Amino acid sequence: MLEQELNEYWKTVVNTIHDGIMVVDLRGVVVFINRAFETITGYSREEIIGKSCTLLDCDSCEIVREDRGTHWCRLFNPIVA
Repeated sequence: MLEQELNEYWKTVVNTIHDGIMVVDLRGVVVFINRAFETITGYSREEIIGKSCTLLDCDSCEIVREDRGTHWCRLFNPIVA
Protein backbone atom coordinates (compact mmCIF):
# COMPACT_ATOMS: atom_id res chain seq x y z
CA MET A 1 0.00 0.00 0.00
CA LEU A 2 1.35 3.41 -0.92
CA GLU A 3 1.65 6.07 1.78
CA GLN A 4 -1.19 8.13 0.28
CA GLU A 5 -3.48 5.08 0.13
CA LEU A 6 -2.62 4.20 3.73
CA ASN A 7 -3.34 7.77 4.82
CA GLU A 8 -6.79 7.65 3.18
CA TYR A 9 -7.42 4.18 4.64
CA TRP A 10 -6.82 5.23 8.26
CA LYS A 11 -8.95 8.35 7.79
CA THR A 12 -11.80 6.19 6.48
CA VAL A 13 -11.49 3.81 9.44
CA VAL A 14 -11.35 6.65 11.99
CA ASN A 15 -14.37 8.34 10.40
CA THR A 16 -16.48 5.21 11.01
CA ILE A 17 -15.83 5.33 14.78
CA HIS A 18 -18.74 6.78 16.76
CA ASP A 19 -16.47 8.41 19.37
CA GLY A 20 -15.13 11.87 18.66
CA ILE A 21 -11.45 11.79 17.73
CA MET A 22 -9.10 14.76 17.51
CA VAL A 23 -5.45 14.43 16.47
CA VAL A 24 -3.04 17.16 17.49
CA ASP A 25 0.65 17.69 16.80
CA LEU A 26 3.25 18.23 19.52
CA ARG A 27 2.45 21.95 19.62
CA GLY A 28 -1.22 21.25 20.31
CA VAL A 29 -2.36 22.24 16.82
CA VAL A 30 -5.33 20.21 15.57
CA VAL A 31 -4.40 18.28 12.44
CA PHE A 32 -7.41 15.95 12.11
CA ILE A 33 -10.89 15.38 13.50
CA ASN A 34 -13.37 12.68 12.60
CA ARG A 35 -17.04 13.12 11.71
CA ALA A 36 -18.20 12.11 15.18
CA PHE A 37 -16.06 14.88 16.70
CA GLU A 38 -17.85 17.38 14.46
CA THR A 39 -21.25 16.04 15.51
CA ILE A 40 -20.44 15.91 19.24
CA THR A 41 -18.73 19.31 19.52
CA GLY A 42 -20.50 21.26 16.79
CA TYR A 43 -17.14 22.36 15.34
CA SER A 44 -16.57 21.82 11.63
CA ARG A 45 -13.23 20.77 10.14
CA GLU A 46 -12.86 24.23 8.68
CA GLU A 47 -13.28 25.84 12.11
CA ILE A 48 -10.79 23.72 14.03
CA ILE A 49 -8.10 22.23 11.76
CA GLY A 50 -4.93 24.30 12.14
CA LYS A 51 -6.10 25.90 15.39
CA SER A 52 -4.77 25.30 18.91
CA CYS A 53 -6.52 22.56 20.88
CA THR A 54 -7.00 25.13 23.67
CA LEU A 55 -9.95 26.29 21.57
CA LEU A 56 -11.91 23.49 23.29
CA ASP A 57 -11.27 24.94 26.76
CA CYS A 58 -10.64 21.48 28.22
CA ASP A 59 -10.84 21.05 32.02
CA SER A 60 -7.76 18.78 32.01
CA CYS A 61 -5.66 21.52 30.40
CA GLU A 62 -6.70 23.98 33.10
CA ILE A 63 -5.71 21.54 35.85
CA VAL A 64 -2.29 20.91 34.28
CA ARG A 65 -1.65 24.65 33.88
CA GLU A 66 -2.55 25.28 37.51
CA ASP A 67 -0.37 22.41 38.78
CA ARG A 68 2.67 23.14 36.66
CA GLY A 69 2.32 26.72 35.51
CA THR A 70 2.84 25.73 31.89
CA HIS A 71 0.70 25.38 28.81
CA TRP A 72 1.82 21.81 28.25
CA CYS A 73 -0.99 19.35 27.60
CA ARG A 74 -1.51 16.33 29.84
CA LEU A 75 -1.81 14.18 26.69
CA PHE A 76 1.93 14.46 26.09
CA ASN A 77 3.07 13.62 29.62
CA PRO A 78 4.58 10.14 29.96
CA ILE A 79 2.46 7.62 31.82
CA VAL A 80 3.79 7.06 35.32
CA ALA A 81 3.33 3.55 36.70
